Order: sequence, then C-alpha cells, then structure tokens
Amino acid sequence: MQDLDAIIEGHKQWHRDGGGRDIPARVSFLEKIERWMAEHEDRILKALATDLGKPDLEAYLAEIYFLKTELRLFQKKLRSWARPKRVRSPIYHLPEACHIRREAYGAVLIFAPWNYPFQLALSPAIAALGAGNAVVLKPSDMAPATADLLAKLAKDLNEPERFTVVVGDSWVARMLLTQPFDFMFFTGSEGIGRQVADAAARQLCPSVLELGGKCPVVVDDSVDIELVAERLVASKFFNAGQTCLAPDFVAVAEEQRVALVEAMRKRMEKLYGGETLYEDIARIVNTRHYKRLQALLTDSGPVVQIGEDDPDALLMAPRLLADANWEDEAMQDEIFGPILPIVGYSSDQELIDQLRTLSEPLAFYVFSKFHDFVEMMYEAVPSGSFGINDCLKSGLNLNMPFGGVGRSGHGRYRGRHGYETFSYERAVSRRFWAFDVFTLCPPYAGKLKANRRFLK
Repeated sequence: MQDLDAIIEGHKQWHRDGGGRDIPARVSFLEKIERWMAEHEDRILKALATDLGKPDLEAYLAEIYFLKTELRLFQKKLRSWARPKRVRSPIYHLPEACHIRREAYGAVLIFAPWNYPFQLALSPAIAALGAGNAVVLKPSDMAPATADLLAKLAKDLNEPERFTVVVGDSWVARMLLTQPFDFMFFTGSEGIGRQVADAAARQLCPSVLELGGKCPVVVDDSVDIELVAERLVASKFFNAGQTCLAPDFVAVAEEQRVALVEAMRKRMEKLYGGETLYEDIARIVNTRHYKRLQALLTDSGPVVQIGEDDPDALLMAPRLLADANWEDEAMQDEIFGPILPIVGYSSDQELIDQLRTLSEPLAFYVFSKFHDFVEMMYEAVPSGSFGINDCLKSGLNLNMPFGGVGRSGHGRYRGRHGYETFSYERAVSRRFWAFDVFTLCPPYAGKLKANRRFLK
C-alpha cells in the first residue's frame, strides 16, 4: 500500500507541476512506445502465444498493427486535436473573446482484460497519455506473460511519473480502487465493472466501462447465405470467440436456418478441418473458463463440431449449436468462446420481442438486403455499435467511437474519441479593457422595457 500511495502521489504531483502540458513531449513519448514495440515484436508475439496460444497472424493484426496505427494517428493529429477552439460570445457579453481548451484529468487508472491483453491495455493508455494524463496500468493477471512484458515496457520507457505498470492479482486491483485517481477506465466483465463504477463514485471521478454482452446477429431471408456464412465464421472464431464484439448468437429466418448451418459447416470444415486446427485457433484462457464453456453444451441439441477438444491443452474445437432455443443455457449469458448458437424466428415481431428480453449489447449485427428491415432492427434494439452485413468492422475503425450502452458499458474511445474521453472541455473567456456597454446593475427602474426590446 505504501508503494501504491507513493506511485499515485507521484503521478498527481507530476500533473500538478504541468508535466503533461507539453504537447511535443507527449508526442515524443508515444514515439518511444512505437519504437519499443518495433524492437520487441517477437517478444510480444511470444507472450501472446504463451498466454492464449494466439496464432501469430491474429496476434500481429489485432494487437501490434492495430496499436501501431493508433500511435501514428495520435502522433499525426495530436497537435490539431489539442488546439483551442474559438467560440462566439453573445452580443451582451461584448467586449469578450471565448474559447474552449481540452485539459487532462490527472492520474488515470486503466484495468486491462485478458482476451486482447496487449491491445486493450495500450489502446486506452495511448489515448490517456496523448491527452496529457499520467497513467497507472493494471494488466490482467490471467495473461501473466503479457503483463510482465508491459511492465518491462514501462521500465524501459523510464518515465515512472508519467506511466507505471502495476502487476498483481485481484488484491492489488482492489487496493488500486481505493486510491484517489482522477479517472478510471475498465474493460472486462459486468460484475467487476460494477465494483469499478462504485469505486469511481466514491472518488467522485469519471469512469469508462467496456463490458461486452451478448452481441446478436440477425439474418433475414433475403441474403446470400454463402457470403453470410463466410463472414460469420471469420468473425466468430477469431481469437477462439474470445472477443467482446464477436457474434454471440445468430437469429435467422426459420426457413433459412438449415441452409445457413450447412453453409457455415462447410466453411468451418474448409478453414479448421485440417491437421493445423490448433495452429490456427487460440486456446481458452484457463481451466475455469474451459469448464464454463463445456457446461454450456449440456442439453444443447444438435452440435456441428469441427475437430476434437483437447482439455489438457485448453483447446476447444469450433462448433455451432445448430437448433438452439432462446431458453437454452448458452442463450442466457455472454458465451465468450468458440460456440455459436443458431436460433430461428418466424416473424419480425417475435424476433424483436425476444431481442428485447436481453440487455443492451456492445454490438448488434444485421444481414439483409432490405433497407426497411435493417432500419427496423436498428430502431428496435439499442447497442454500442450497429453493423450491417458484416461483423467486428466498427471496432477496427479508429475514426469510429468504440463503447457500449446500458449494461454493455458507457463511454467511448479510439482515436480522437479516446483523446476527448481522457480530457475535459475547459471554458475560457477573456474580457477586454473597454467600456462595458451592457453592464447590468441597479437601479433597475425603467430598464426592463428597454432590455425586452433589445433582446427579443
């Protein structure tokens, strides 16, 4: 606790001393992170393989290249984003000039999850650092190799007053929540998210929660089934389904259910049916989650499975629950694994009624050629993002805000949206040393009529 107290006080003092105000210094620090990543790419890939068995290509694209792109965006745009914005003043304030500046909050706490342990640690950190904050990053202890590498990153950057990585278990996380941070950012489960929100409320500091949820996919009877199957398989089984934006279940027009399942089976057989299955799909993060996923298969009806499970290695074959029902165990909570239930619907109203029994998802996907159907789905179900005829794409575009709504979280980040999340707008007005035409002071007698005439 003494170490944590000293770390947080050091960050807050650095902020009070104006450590984050120098924009070129912020850009330089982000450049140092990019150079470090370039020098340690192989170690990053190895850590991700150790923690999650990630195929190198998936790890490079989702965890390394994505962060490189965001780092370069911040380096290119930060100066323009930070430029004060002039605004007009009402005539009765003249002579006056007004503008809005963006200011860092101060000491920021970031909790990272285990499913993308490098990307989802550094992406919010990049935004917070770019906005001028000091950052304490707590990686997930469920991805220990990546956590150790992030700690090495902080040590090598050698600016502990600006950026610190605190490695530890849930006790360390709970102790961090007692510290007087100025902003808290959490990615993970709803249960822990509630604890972070409670801690932020006690500190009276803002927070962002990225919580996920059951992301639905709706497929109507107008689509190209083969293309839908191709896109669903690609998005669902990336990182073995351990993606907060991944399709959690598919609701398909009943007359299309058999055709969709068969098309997906063929696509899965083509991609995962060979001897390289477990070279091309990540493993489940730990035994507890593996057992949880296996329990969802009890009484699940027909299962389309490609390959065999390997419990000792925590490797789980991709599979479809081909004839799932809304009441099934797999339809009650977020799956977060390589299991995809397929449910049928007979009418639009039935579909909407069922979707509205679920909490607000982080993402909602609709496959259809009919604009009116897409708009009906959009209006029927609130979600953090809405994808038409594909999945995951909104979460990969740095020009789009990323975040949830309701029980899938609140707050947005990525690119400029992250910069604005980790800073606040500060209103600045300047009066000039000139005659005050509109000064209002007693006596008021006779002034109301004149002001009404002028201000109408």
